[in-house]
Amino acid sequence: QRSLHELKSKIAALRSDKRGAVVVLFAIAAVPALLLTGMAIEYGNALRIHSKLQTAADSGVIAGVTMDPYADNKSNCSAQGQTSSNGKCLGNPEAAIKAAVEKAINGSLANTFKTAPTISTTVDKDGTVTTRVSVTQPWIFAKLTGASGTSNAVTSQAIRGSGKLEVALVLDTTGSMAGAKIAGLQSAATTLTDTLYAVPDAANRIKIGVVPFAQYVNVGTIYKGAKWLTSTADVKGPTSCWDEYPNATYSNPYTVNQTCYSDGSPYDCSYTAYATVNYGAPVQVCGSWTSTWQGCVGSRNYPADLKDEVLNADPVPALLDTWCSQALTRLTNDPAAVKAAIAGLTPSGETYIAPGLLWGWRVLSSKAPFSDGGTAGNSLSKIMILMTDGANTLSPSYPAHNDNNVATANTLTAETCAKIKADGISIYTIAFSVTDVTVKNILQSCASGPLYFYDASTIADMKAAFAVIGAKLTAIRISK
Repeated sequence: QRSLHELKSKIAALRSDKRGAVVVLFAIAAVPALLLTGMAIEYGNALRIHSKLQTAADSGVIAGVTMDPYADNKSNCSAQGQTSSNGKCLGNPEAAIKAAVEKAINGSLANTFKTAPTISTTVDKDGTVTTRVSVTQPWIFAKLTGASGTSNAVTSQAIRGSGKLEVALVLDTTGSMAGAKIAGLQSAATTLTDTLYAVPDAANRIKIGVVPFAQYVNVGTIYKGAKWLTSTADVKGPTSCWDEYPNATYSNPYTVNQTCYSDGSPYDCSYTAYATVNYGAPVQVCGSWTSTWQGCVGSRNYPADLKDEVLNADPVPALLDTWCSQALTRLTNDPAAVKAAIAGLTPSGETYIAPGLLWGWRVLSSKAPFSDGGTAGNSLSKIMILMTDGANTLSPSYPAHNDNNVATANTLTAETCAKIKADGISIYTIAFSVTDVTVKNILQSCASGPLYFYDASTIADMKAAFAVIGAKLTAIRISK
């Protein structure tokens, strides 16, 4: 009975002791909990690896889009799979860009993974660089899950600026720009030119034209005889005779004080006169006169003066014996030609902004008379940068610009801006030391948006405006 009693006691004690059940239940519950913990850790690790890969890929495409694949510098040409000639790498620029991308990515991921990442890079014809970077991510809980790892991949893409650029610099060279102002403009425009042509493969991506203007624009005497111009032939007058007084004497001088105006700016134009003049005996001189064309052009009748295309049936008026700025420079991929045009800017004359805008449009246009421009859109951006320091002082008298109807000049300036923007061209405007509220408002409306207008009070402001525009046009952007 004792044995039976002990057995019953042990059974009762076992029934009341739940520790064995707890152990079993914990063992059963621990498996999914451990799996969930492992999955959370694996997921966190995947995010960390993904972030590292993305950072490396971004640095790689930026390295690729910013390098000059033709430059023979510290990274020699042979290392890029190219040959060297006159300080330039020749042969396979795409391979050089891919090598730069791979080098940057591997450098960023050095000693991060046991197995090197797989890198696949493409370079399109516009210089856009795309890369895909992938690694096999080992699983920390591989023994628990039975999986050895999974692929972790990222893609990054970078473009510089807007692909290809065609830029017209429409620059005020009126008399009020004399002195430090024209020097500041030359410095600012030259720096912009250097910025634009510094992009990789600039020879195939960047074209710049320069259009100086005052009351007229000079298209260049190289077009003498062109059918899209009215007659540019010299006009010789008949022989005539007149008296001259080479033996005249002058006495009793006095000063005539007066103020003159150039492009709306006052200046002292006092001169010396003589109370007593003894002309002496006259001497007859005979001769003839000749009118010549210096490259200056006027305006066709409205509304033809708001059109970029010029057909032979409706030619542009060539103005004889007329002064204007130096000749415009058509779109070119030669930075030396652009900088030479900027260096040659000479201030003189009055302000009429509309012709500067019009010929800037014609420089960018794909239509006659120049037909140098491409079609805006996709990989090509067409840009006009207008810099002026003053209000319109002259207006068209058709074909000349000799009237003083400021309201008409302002209206035509605004209409020309609207036509240009409607043609897919973005306009940046810089109001340099402009105090006329009406013109400042016109320039602000002329710009393609609030961020395209710059109110530059000083030379430093004007230089800063050009610098910001250059940075915008060449900005590197991660696009994917």
